[in-house]
Amino acid sequence: TKRTKEFLLKTHKISPKKIELIELGVDTDLYKYKRKEAIELRKKLGIKGNEIVLIFSGTIFSRKNIELLISAFYEIYNNYNLRLIIVGDGEKGYMQELKQLARDLKLGNKIIFSGFVKKEKLPVYYSAADIGVWPGNNSVSIIEAMACRLPIIMAHMQLPHLVSHKNGFKFPLNDKKNMKQCLIKLIKNKQLRETMGKNSLKAVSKYYSYSIAGRKFLEAAK
Repeated sequence: TKRTKEFLLKTHKISPKKIELIELGVDTDLYKYKRKEAIELRKKLGIKGNEIVLIFSGTIFSRKNIELLISAFYEIYNNYNLRLIIVGDGEKGYMQELKQLARDLKLGNKIIFSGFVKKEKLPVYYSAADIGVWPGNNSVSIIEAMACRLPIIMAHMQLPHLVSHKNGFKFPLNDKKNMKQCLIKLIKNKQLRETMGKNSLKAVSKYYSYSIAGRKFLEAAK
C-alpha cells in the first residue's frame, strides 16, 4: 500500500528506487456486476425493489467496527427505507454481540446476517446492494465491491486512496456522525450512487485488476 511505502521511506530511509508499489487487486473475471442474479437474490432475501441496500463484507472481528455501522443504520433506516446485509464470519463472540445489538435495537429483518459466502457468490451480493460500507479496518473486499459497480463509504485507515476516484466517501474512524452524513448523501441521490458506482468500476479497470498487477510484477522483474 502507499502507506507501507511511506513508512519504509520515512522510518527506514530506504531509497525509493528500491521500492516498487503494486496495489492490491481483484479478479475482474470473477468480480463483476450481475444484474439478473442480483434481482433473484433480492427476491430470495425479501428485499423490495424500492429498498436501498447497504452491504459490508469481510472477515468479522472487532477492528471492523461493525457495531458503529449498525448503530448508524438504526438512527436513519426508518427515514430512508433501508436494509443492511452483513456478509462474512469470524470471531464467534463478536458475531454474537452484533446479532444481540440488532435484536436490542429491534431491527428484525432490516439487518441480514448472511454468514460466510463463497467467493463465487460474492459478486451477486455486491450486485444486489446499492452502497458498500466499511466502518473499520479496510480490506480487499472494498475493491471487490468496486468491481461490481458499488459506491464506497469507508473509514480513513489503511487504504484511503480507494475512494480517490470520485467513487465514494471516507470518514474519520469512529466518527458516526460523519459516516451518517456520507450515507445520507448517497441514499438521497440515486444519480450520485450510479455515477460513483461507474467510477468504482473504471478505477478497478485502470488500477486494481489482477491483469494490471501482473503486468507490474513482470515489469519489476526485468
